[in-house]
Amino acid sequence: MLSIILPVCAMSMNVDRGEVLRIIDGDTVEVRLDVGYGFEIHDKARIYGINAPERYTPEGPVATSFLASMAPVGSAVYVERMGSDGRDKYGRLLIKVYTPACKDVGAAMLDAGQAVPYKEG
Repeated sequence: MLSIILPVCAMSMNVDRGEVLRIIDGDTVEVRLDVGYGFEIHDKARIYGINAPERYTPEGPVATSFLASMAPVGSAVYVERMGSDGRDKYGRLLIKVYTPACKDVGAAMLDAGQAVPYKEG
C-alpha cells in the first residue's frame, strides 16, 4: 500500500493545496486551489489577519517583495480558507497561506514588520 506523507499544516479538513499565480500587494494574491474531486478555484485572495501597505505607498513595494519572497509566483502553498462565508467585503477569498514547510506567511509578514494585525479579515 502506498502511503502519502503530508505536512501537519495540510492535515486540516479546511486546507487545500494551491499555487500562487500573482502577487497583487503585501496582503493580496491570486491563487489556484485544488479543492478536490477534480475541481479548482482560481481567485483573488486576501491573507487573513494582516494588513500590509498598499503597493502605491512608499512602504508598499517592500511589503510586496517580502510576500513574494515567502510565496513566489508559481510556488506551491497550502491554503486554509477563513471566515464565516470565506470572503471579505470586496469578494476576495479570505485565506491563511502556508509554505510547503508549513510556515505561516501572514505570521512571517507580522514578525518582519511588513504588516500589522487586521481583525476584519
